[in-house]
Amino acid sequence: MKTPYLVNVFCVGAQKAGTTTLFELLVQHPDVCEPQFKENHFFNDPDYLKKFNQYIKETNGISEALFHIDFTPGYLAHPLVAERIKAYNPQAKIVILLRQPAQRAYSHYKMSKRNGLETRDFDTCVNEEITQLKQGLNLNNYKGYVARGLYSVQLERYYAQFDSDQIRVYLFEDFIRNQQTTIDDLLNFIGAKAMTTEPLRSNAEFAPRFAWLWRIYNKIPYKYRKVIQSSAFLGNLKRLNRKPTVEEHPNPETMRLLNDYYQSDIIKLEQLLHRDLSAYKQIKLK
Repeated sequence: MKTPYLVNVFCVGAQKAGTTTLFELLVQHPDVCEPQFKENHFFNDPDYLKKFNQYIKETNGISEALFHIDFTPGYLAHPLVAERIKAYNPQAKIVILLRQPAQRAYSHYKMSKRNGLETRDFDTCVNEEITQLKQGLNLNNYKGYVARGLYSVQLERYYAQFDSDQIRVYLFEDFIRNQQTTIDDLLNFIGAKAMTTEPLRSNAEFAPRFAWLWRIYNKIPYKYRKVIQSSAFLGNLKRLNRKPTVEEHPNPETMRLLNDYYQSDIIKLEQLLHRDLSAYKQIKLK
C-alpha cells in the first residue's frame, strides 16, 4: 500500500474573508489535488487523532498530485490548531486571508442569522461579547463575531509554530480587487507553476426561500452536511433554496464601537506583519 501523501497547503481563514473563492480558483490548477470537501474541520475536531484514515480519504491522500490542500477557515481562531498542524506536517505552507475586522464581524453575524443560529440583534451581540472578552480569549469564546477579528493573537500562534517563509498573509480587500495577482503570488509561494484564471465570486450573500428548510439544514451535524453537499440531488435542492438578499446595514454606532475595540489589535498586527494597515483602522459606513 502506498504511503499517504500529507496535506501540504493549509488555508486557515479567516472566516468570511474570501477563502471559498480562493479555494475554487486554486483547485483549477492541474497539480492541486481537490479534496472531497472544501472544509475538513479535522484539526479543530477534539477527536481528530482518531480520524486520520478519514482525513486521508477526504483529502485524497493517495493521489500523487504535488499539492494536497485543506481550506478550513475555522482553523485560524482555534487556539490549538496551529500546534496540531505543525505536529502533522512541519513543512506545511500556511495561507491566511484577513478582512477589515468590523466588516468581517458583521458578515459573520448575517451568515449566522440567515442560518437560523442567531436571534439577537447585532448591537446586542457586539456589546455582550466585548464584555465577555474582557476575561481574555479562550477555548470557550474564540468562535465569536468579535473574537474572530482579533487577528494578532491568532497569527502569533502560527508564527510561533512555523517559520515566516512558510506563512503568507493576504488581505481580502486586495484579493477581491485583483484575484489574479493573489493567485500568482500564492502559486509562487507554494512552488506551483503559474496559471491564468477567470475572476470568480463565491459565497455571494443570499436569503433562503424557505427559512424553515434552511434552519433544518444548518442543525444537521457538519459531518452529515458534507454528505449532503456531495449528493447531486440534495446539493441542488440546497442551491434552489437560495434567493438574492435585500442589502442591510448595521447600526453605525455599533460599528464605530467595534472598530474602536479593534484598534490596539490592528496596531499589533501591523507590527507582526511589518505592514501598514491604516485602511483597517477605519470603517466605511453607508
